[in-house]
This record gives sequence, C-alpha cells and structure tokens, in this order.
Amino acid sequence: MISIIKSKKIYDIPIPFDDNSVIVTSFPSDLRYLRQNAVNIVKKTIAATNKNINLSLNISNKGSHKIADLSKADILLEYANGLTFFTKNHFASLELQNEIITCLINVGFFYQNVALDMLQNAYGSSLNDSDNLWTTSGTYLKKGLGILEYLKSVIPNFIDIDLFKRLSEMIEEYKLIQQLGILLLSLTKLKRSLSNGSGDQLNLQTKDLKEASSTCLFYSKISVGCLETCIQLGKGRVINNTLKDYLQGLIYLLLSMDQFRNEQCGVAIGMLEQSINSFSNIIPRSALTSTVLSTSKIKLKPINRMKSSFKSTLLKARQTSKSTTRNDTHHANNNNNNLLPALNDTLENFIIPLISLLDYVYHHTNDKLFFQPVITSEFELKKFLPKGKSPQLESLPWWFNNGKIEEYRGNMRSVQESLF
Repeated sequence: MISIIKSKKIYDIPIPFDDNSVIVTSFPSDLRYLRQNAVNIVKKTIAATNKNINLSLNISNKGSHKIADLSKADILLEYANGLTFFTKNHFASLELQNEIITCLINVGFFYQNVALDMLQNAYGSSLNDSDNLWTTSGTYLKKGLGILEYLKSVIPNFIDIDLFKRLSEMIEEYKLIQQLGILLLSLTKLKRSLSNGSGDQLNLQTKDLKEASSTCLFYSKISVGCLETCIQLGKGRVINNTLKDYLQGLIYLLLSMDQFRNEQCGVAIGMLEQSINSFSNIIPRSALTSTVLSTSKIKLKPINRMKSSFKSTLLKARQTSKSTTRNDTHHANNNNNNLLPALNDTLENFIIPLISLLDYVYHHTNDKLFFQPVITSEFELKKFLPKGKSPQLESLPWWFNNGKIEEYRGNMRSVQESLF
C-alpha cells in the first residue's frame, strides 16, 4: 500500500506584486492606475484564499468564478499591455523584468482557473451540453499555456531564478491538466457505457460488461501517462500524493476490467484489490468494500454472452459510501479534499459504485465459471502495466501587436519573427 504524506499545494494563489517597487515612481499616471487595479485583484484573491475560500480549486456549477477569473485575467493583460508598451520590450532592470513576469504568470493562473472550472462543469453536465464545455476548457488551457510561452520568448534570460522555476513548473502543469482533462472525458464515456439512459446510475441489465471494457486498456495508458507526469514534476498546484494514489488506483481499476474482458478473472481480482488499496489512502476502505451489493444474490449467464441481471443504483451506493465515510472519524486528513473537485466527483458518483459492482461480478464469475487462482503479488501485477500515453498540449500563440498583447491567428513562423 502506498503511504500518504500530505503535500502542500504551492500554486493556490497568484504571485503578489512588490508593494515597494521603485519602478512605480517612473510610471505615468495612467500606467500607475492600471498597476493599482492589477495589484488590487491579486490582493483580494490572496485574501479570500487565506480565509479558506478556495477560489482556485473550489469550482461551482454557477459559472460565477469563471466570469470573475476572466475579468481578472483581462485586468492583468491590460496592465501587461501598458507595461510592455512603456518599456518597448526592453526589460533590462530586475524590477521591470519581475513586474512583467509576475503580471503574465498571474494571467496564466487565472486562465488555468477557468479551464479547471470548465472541466468540472463538463463532467457534471448532460451529454448535450458537455461537448462545448470540454472544448472551452481546452481552449483556455491553450490560451494560458500560450501566454506563459510568450513570456519566455519575450524574456529569454531570467534574472530571478525562483520566478523562472515557477514559470517552468506552471507550463508543465498546464500539460498535466490537459492530460487529466482527457482522462476525465474518458471516464465520462466509460460511465455512460455502463449506465442507464439518463447516465445517473450504473446499470448493466442491457450492457455487456466485456464490450464496455474494450476501451479500458487505452484509458489505463492515459492514466499511466498522467502518473508519470506527476512523478516527473514532483510538486505543483494540483500535484500531491493524493492525486498519485488516485491515478494508481484508477490504473489498476481500468486494467482489471481489461483483464476480465480477456477472461483472466484471477488477475482481474488481484488488480481490483490493488486499486482498492490505493483508493483507501484517499477515502475509508469501508466505503469501497461495504456496499449494498455485498449480500446481493445474482445469477450470471455464461461469460461469452454474459448480461448482468442486476443493477447498482448510484443513489444506494452514494448513501452507503457517505454513511461509512461519516462513521470513519479516524481517516487521515480528509485527503479526498486535496483532489481537483472533478476528480473527487468521479470517486463519489462513479468509481466507488463501480468498484462495488466489479468486486461482486469478478468473484461470482470466477467462483462459478473459471476457478482461477487470484494473483495477489504486486510484483506480478505490475508486469501487466502498459506504457503511458501523454498527448502534447499545443498552445495558442500570443504576440505584441500595435501596443497590445493578443492571440496571434496567422502563421506561426511570422509570430517568431515579430516578437521583438
């Protein structure tokens, strides 16, 4: 079992501007006004976060955070425009360089908020509404990554090493969030393939589990890719041990379904147990193993034409998991609160009831049909892990055009020629 060491998220707030910066004395009045607006929104965001109002990761369905974050990004961009025009792209002094770096990194910060907001809304939305939300989230990830890459091109030689390190880590974490977005979309598709028409409860009465599991190997490769990125980066805004446990559990869960599809029940049961081990570092193990399915009596047809004659409703699974969670007062640190809200939602309304369902199906099928020994060795199970798949995020390019930093919609080569 993976041990949990609670990690501190280091990018939950934007970078504060230097209140005592001497460069302000050289600014004209209009640029001072733009700077004050930028300073104020950053201070208010930090103050709200310090009051335990987690604006960066507490995503609601109302979209109010999206509007606020877009407004903040616009205010910061307006200041960046004025600052860039004032200096004519020559950031020779440490103070001027740090000012533009702080400003544009914060633009990327708020674009990232919008992208996370859209991911949350997309996962929780209906089939008809979700396509546009997935696309919108991807667009803001590309916009945010583009503004950070533009910053690196404008200031190729950073004086402040800490700011350069933060910028570089944010760029890599943008790519991770894109991977997590693809993973969320994959889980949404899998959930729909295992659910009834409304998509609010798991129901295999009319679904062939083997058919629904046909994409699980591919989804597991995406999960492995996400985990590899997390390990490579080590720390960040959304990266912590809880996320790594989540991904480890998801990898084994998806692979167990693929093994069951290939009629390898002994391996599937062992992988499901490894999945439970990882997820139990996030939520109480009792929420994963004590369910309404534990005492159900179910008849299964032969595996080559198996159709489950039972259904696991989301309502019952939720009630059971929430009850066991409340009763387990000694569970360490409420680690599920460290996950992105969208990932946390997948635990509550999909992964927990799915584990309950599969645990019964695997054991029942093996006991009645295959009689295979259960593979319990983690060393043996790791041999089945596939290579990770990590799609690359292509940014939307930005440039400074007629006194304004804006997205470039022409040829990429001419962008590079026009940066200076």
